[in-house]
Amino acid sequence: MAQGIGSVLGGPVAALIHDTAGSWLPVFGLIIFMDALTAILALFVLKPMRRRWLRSTEAMPTGALAAAD
Repeated sequence: MAQGIGSVLGGPVAALIHDTAGSWLPVFGLIIFMDALTAILALFVLKPMRRRWLRSTEAMPTGALAAAD
């Protein structure tokens, strides 16, 4: 879903930012910021969520995992 929205809106939004600023530097700066934010969220949000999920599935009996699917 994110790739679809990015492909439809990414180009026009980047062009709008370029036209407003008159340079590509703000576009690339925004992309760098968003990449860094994604990395931070992966480390501090997704990693703990994944760790909790793995612990909860290890505690379940094997038959319970098959029933949950």
